[in-house]
Amino acid sequence: VASDTDTVDREVAAATASLALASPNYHPYTGSTSDKAKSGAVSERALESLQTEVTALSEQIDRLRRGMVEREERQRLMRWSWIRLIKSIAKHTVINSLVLLLVFMVLWRRKSPVALAIVSYIGPQIQEIMRYILRRIVFWKVTV
Repeated sequence: VASDTDTVDREVAAATASLALASPNYHPYTGSTSDKAKSGAVSERALESLQTEVTALSEQIDRLRRGMVEREERQRLMRWSWIRLIKSIAKHTVINSLVLLLVFMVLWRRKSPVALAIVSYIGPQIQEIMRYILRRIVFWKVTV
């Protein structure tokens, strides 16, 4: 990016090199002005105007270049990746599980037959898992 800026600066310098200000052809204290002096003032104003426009255009080019770099960076960050996919799946799984748990709790409070059937089916399995965890913790405590 810096090389493009240098190229633009070199082009601007080459274009404005021939527009150098000439020294005045009259004495500043005599008060006499000729047509050459008037045309010199006009060319000075034109030169200043061109230099102002060149500066403004250079700044605008720099802003556009920075905007392009920022946009490319944003697009690079927003690309779909495996990590982002896994995060999205995990987030949806957690939210769906919480909603399912909430619905189950409401049904269980109302003594729904569906909730009671789920509890009677999963209850013994949860008890077995809890016994297994308890045995592992106690065995670990005994061996340590």
